[in-house]
Amino acid sequence: MNETEVVPCHTCGAEVASVRSAILQLLPGQKLVHLIIAPGLVSTQVVDLGDRQWTGPDDPAYIHYRKNIAQRRSFICEKCYGMLDTLDGLAEIERDGKVMLWSMSVSSRGDRAAIYDWKKWLTYQKKAASSMGIEVAE
Repeated sequence: MNETEVVPCHTCGAEVASVRSAILQLLPGQKLVHLIIAPGLVSTQVVDLGDRQWTGPDDPAYIHYRKNIAQRRSFICEKCYGMLDTLDGLAEIERDGKVMLWSMSVSSRGDRAAIYDWKKWLTYQKKAASSMGIEVAE
């Protein structure tokens, strides 16, 4: 693998030879809590840390949150994909010293996310840039 032919993982930042194309959502201000219900029975819940101060649906901060924290196509490494490819599709993943909670769409779970090598990923990026009117130098 050539050093320039690596793809960055969207969730952890690792540079890898191939990635999975998955539909993800970042869940800011939230955390996973594991509750032991009985021996061997654990319930995982998402808990809001309560650090958002929205006044209502017309609040600019809430509008920004809904617009920018939507489910989006992301390219992630196999390690992160394995963490997210679970029944609930939730995982806390560390990047640059910060732990962030991610949710993966059901449509990407169960080994259904396509695998992209560097060349396929680059073709996708160029096509996406072109659709936004961005010219990409060859």
